[in-house]
Amino acid sequence: MVTTHMLKYLFRGTYGFSRLSTALTIFAAVSAASAFAAFPERPLRLIVPFPAGNPLDVRARQLSNHLPKILGQQVVVDNRGGASGSIAMQMAAAAPADGYTVLFANSTQLASNPAMAASLPYDVFRDYIAVCLLARTPSFLVVSNALPAKTLGELIAHAKTKPGQLNFASQGNGSVQHIAGELFMRLTGTQMIHVPYKVYSQLVSDLFVGQISMIIGGTPVLIPHVQGGRLRGLAVNTKKRLPAVPAVPTFDEAGVADFWIAPWYGVLVPAKTPAAVVQTLNAAFNQSLRAADVIDIANAEGQTLIGSSAPEFAAHIKTELARYRELVRSANIRAD
Repeated sequence: MVTTHMLKYLFRGTYGFSRLSTALTIFAAVSAASAFAAFPERPLRLIVPFPAGNPLDVRARQLSNHLPKILGQQVVVDNRGGASGSIAMQMAAAAPADGYTVLFANSTQLASNPAMAASLPYDVFRDYIAVCLLARTPSFLVVSNALPAKTLGELIAHAKTKPGQLNFASQGNGSVQHIAGELFMRLTGTQMIHVPYKVYSQLVSDLFVGQISMIIGGTPVLIPHVQGGRLRGLAVNTKKRLPAVPAVPTFDEAGVADFWIAPWYGVLVPAKTPAAVVQTLNAAFNQSLRAADVIDIANAEGQTLIGSSAPEFAAHIKTELARYRELVRSANIRAD
């Protein structure tokens, strides 16, 4: 602690002003460190850019349930859906940079939206500090049972004999499913029609009856349909096959390399949040990923738990954003 006696000593002599300035700098630094030494001292707010009940909202709540045991404070989930996540992103950017507001966001808000939009009400690198990359949700290519293709190779061959006749669905122009479909066509030399949907339940219903040929979506919502025999899984972009659907090969096994698109999510805080606070939150979220129930549900849904340092997550966002931008530009993808 900087005392009055120390200040008097530093102020004494020809270079008193310089010494006083140095003392004040040290005093400010020590005071700032002391202010955050006990973090957190009150409940935290976790802003989630999805409505309650959304699969990612469920994951956010599951992880936040473990934080009180780790941090010693409650975590209140604040659902702020709408505008493709922009409402939540703006709210988090405007919050005090003290660590008590944490943002849960995914690749839509942090990569695909910035890759497509000419302008957004937030800037990923200016307005936030990355805290921790939590998990990756593999892309799962499934087809309607009405389609004759039983393997990925058969699907590609079938599509090539019918250019522009097969279609793939998504949850809207510029969505992750749309971008994934464009990447698939680029890698396989096929031509399909993109069909965007606003209502996901209608999309699934049309897949069931064969009005839609295929979708490349997240494993949590598609695995149950494949397990139940309502849809046919042809490939998943993981390094190893998923225990939940062991008969489904990886894209690499099925002959399509470099299929890199897969949704992911993590947590961030407002820019200028103190490094010590970021480190505390990073350790807490990494620890929450080791909880037994978190691991069990991730395995059941085919998700890959990751965990990372703050700099690693920042580098991940930068790399993914660059890849999305290149694909969006080359495929001329436009958002709704």
